[in-house]
Amino acid sequence: VLIGVGEETRAMLDAADVEKLFFATAGEAANEIQNLVRAGDVVLVKGSRSVGLEIVVDALKAGGR
Repeated sequence: VLIGVGEETRAMLDAADVEKLFFATAGEAANEIQNLVRAGDVVLVKGSRSVGLEIVVDALKAGGR
C-alpha cells in the first residue's frame, strides 16, 4: 500500500499502479496507521520534515509496544 500525505503527493498517487491511500495531514495518517499495519509488515516512511511525518513514526512505535 502506498500512502500519500498532503496535496503534494496527489500526482505520485495518481501515477502509481498499486493500492493507495491519501491523507490530507500527517495527523490523519497517524490516527489510521495502526489500522493499516500488521505484524510482519515492513514500513518505509519517506517525506520532507515540513510534512511532519514524525508523528506517523511515533504512532508506529507506540503500536509496537
